[in-house]
Amino acid sequence: MKISPDVLFGVVAMLGFGCANLMSQPVAKQVGAARALLWRTIFTITLSGIAALSLGDWHRLTASAVLQSLFLGAVSYIPIYCFYKAIEHGKLGVVVPIANAYALITVAAGVLILGEVLTPGIVLGVLCTTLGLVIMTCNPKDWRKSDVWHWRSGAPYALITMVTWGLFFPAIQIPAKQLGAVTNTFFVEAAVGVVAIGHGVYLRQSLAPPTGRYLVLVFGAALAGVVASLGMYTGLAVGSVSIVGPVAAASPVVAGIGAWLCFGEKLRPVQYLAAVTTVAGVAGLALLAGG
Repeated sequence: MKISPDVLFGVVAMLGFGCANLMSQPVAKQVGAARALLWRTIFTITLSGIAALSLGDWHRLTASAVLQSLFLGAVSYIPIYCFYKAIEHGKLGVVVPIANAYALITVAAGVLILGEVLTPGIVLGVLCTTLGLVIMTCNPKDWRKSDVWHWRSGAPYALITMVTWGLFFPAIQIPAKQLGAVTNTFFVEAAVGVVAIGHGVYLRQSLAPPTGRYLVLVFGAALAGVVASLGMYTGLAVGSVSIVGPVAAASPVVAGIGAWLCFGEKLRPVQYLAAVTTVAGVAGLALLAGG
């Protein structure tokens, strides 16, 4: 039985993004979104640069692909920063399901713009994965407040994240196929880093690194983020964004389970069902997309 490579690499991205977000939230709340993102990016540039020097497909470089990667990397600072602002100010039960609904936009773009074909079985797998994400992260109590769509709730930031991430992943597939995952990851992270530094200077925020355990968490988030990016861009280079996107978008389920295991956070009974639903969706995609 053959398992589709885009599902396998999507799972790598899902695990990496889930671990990165799990470690990022306490840092963002402690030192602010811009400073936390700046130092995470400094570490990701260093780590992806080391990987690119040893594993990068430099012979595949073309000027147009590099420029596309750099441009899209700079633009991707918008959803990343907005996601950090969302988790800095908002409740996870509100902002996470909004932000990670980008998978629906990604699938739509894959079908309508890139011409990808979805079978009924793959659609069912995508729906199960998305449903598990919503059940896992959405807390109805948090949605009853009248100020849920104010900036201080984080929800508008999450909405910007949803739209821009949803369009980013289909677009980044173009240079990823040309440059390869490792080299593309380096150029994207380098562009994010330049924008992050410029933004930090503009905000006149302290550029000093976090201290103590927060520095360790930032480095861990960067390492997990690089692994996630390599998985994501490899999946996009060899497979379908309509499959890679939804699998990677299930990362909050990983973060939720991680918070339960590492920090002792209690899961609601329905969240256990959500985890099973998500796993079933990913497993279904692995079997149905593999042919």
